[in-house]
Amino acid sequence: MELETLGVPGVVMCSRPFASLAGKVAGSLGLPDVRMVVVPHPFGSVPRDELLQREVPDQVLADVLALLGTP
Repeated sequence: MELETLGVPGVVMCSRPFASLAGKVAGSLGLPDVRMVVVPHPFGSVPRDELLQREVPDQVLADVLALLGTP
């Protein structure tokens, strides 16, 4: 989020249970409209093969590109 305050576009990625907290933190940092991608929970402990099978990386990439815009 710090990069956003410097004018560098970014996207916050967090899992569903932490989305509300991330939004509150962003708001407290003066970024109430921070771009955020919410991923399924759990995310970090799920085996790579399972994430790929569920097409989570493809969806996350699509969401990030949609939020940042594509060239």
